[in-house]
Amino acid sequence: TSAIVVCISWILLRWKYQIQLAILDRERHAKKIDASCIHVVGKVLTMVVVLITAMIVLQVWGVNLVPLIAFGGIGAAAVGFAAKDVIANFFGGLMLYITCPFMTGDLILLPDRNLEGYVEEIGWYLTSIRDKEKRPVYLPNAIFSNVLVVNSSRMTIAQSLRKGRNRRC
Repeated sequence: TSAIVVCISWILLRWKYQIQLAILDRERHAKKIDASCIHVVGKVLTMVVVLITAMIVLQVWGVNLVPLIAFGGIGAAAVGFAAKDVIANFFGGLMLYITCPFMTGDLILLPDRNLEGYVEEIGWYLTSIRDKEKRPVYLPNAIFSNVLVVNSSRMTIAQSLRKGRNRRC
């Protein structure tokens, strides 16, 4: 039965991958959604499927999950206190994906840090920006919850509708 559960999970992950590719291909022409948002949703769904599969397989093998989950909760609290900066950057990245204050390719200005540049990549832990002198700058995502970010690439709604380019995350 474990093999059946793993096969079903594999099929679900392949479907997720094919749907993700279809959405990316369709959205590449429409330019409505940033590709990084679709990648984040795909990664989250993959983690959920893998976690549920592992729990079902352990249950099938006769492992009692209650102590394991309780220990996991205590371990998560200990790891949370020890790695609060890493977790802050991870959730900062998640909030960047959800709120979309800027997207890849946008020109942003951080007046508090005297930094202006183009966003090259928004990752789980850090965001890479190419400044005016073409130097790469890597900023932890937690910074964006504490500093002012001016997105020079965004236009007002009226300008956007006139030009026919209403970008969404």
